[in-house]
Amino acid sequence: MLENTYENTPKAHEALFSSLNSPHAQFCLDVGHLMSFAKTPWQNWLPKLTPWLGQLHLHDNDGTNDQHLGLGLGNFHFKEFFTFLSKNNLHPIVTLEPHSEDDLWQTLEFLDDTGYLDQIS
Repeated sequence: MLENTYENTPKAHEALFSSLNSPHAQFCLDVGHLMSFAKTPWQNWLPKLTPWLGQLHLHDNDGTNDQHLGLGLGNFHFKEFFTFLSKNNLHPIVTLEPHSEDDLWQTLEFLDDTGYLDQIS
């Protein structure tokens, strides 16, 4: 898995995965990194990298830094994101990355409320 970190666009990832042309090379989309480092929306990334999507790192932030908040406590638009995953029948490995126990419980409640837990279980 190759994860997005400080890149502003998916161009380097797309070029690499296309060149490798391997089912073993996959993309890990870290949604918190998109907001805090790339400053670009997931809509610029996921449609282009869907063929290689293997994992998600899910946490939230307000866009100022990599806060690792519970889902729903920052500015990421998860409901639209989950709808895209569902409509495109995408089932990547999900890693939850909140940095506190309270944020973990918030994340699990948020996932349950959005119905996303039903999609991945």
